[in-house]
Amino acid sequence: MRFIDLSVAGVISITAVALLLAWNSQAPDVAARRNLDQARLRDLLTAVSERIGVAQLLHDTPFELCSYLDRLSNSTVTLSADVEGQSCDAPPAGAVFAELTFDDGSRVVTLESWYSVGP
Repeated sequence: MRFIDLSVAGVISITAVALLLAWNSQAPDVAARRNLDQARLRDLLTAVSERIGVAQLLHDTPFELCSYLDRLSNSTVTLSADVEGQSCDAPPAGAVFAELTFDDGSRVVTLESWYSVGP
């Protein structure tokens, strides 16, 4: 009988902790912040692609494109590209990042951006 009492008490306490975690008021704020950061990074990529020009994006060598994006990067935001599998750089694990892909049928270029440090 005592085993059943302990089991029931354990289940109740685990359920209470799970409910407290689920009702965390900051969880939606974290998701909203991440979505806002991704939108800002996507806007930055759109501006960069307009500055470079889609035609040049699709015809530059990976080295030229990576060099240009490296010059545009700063201490807060890192810009990178993936050209047909050749990547300039990769975002760190867990980073908020955004990407924008261009495909002209013969070549695929993906621009990427992420925060180098917390926004």
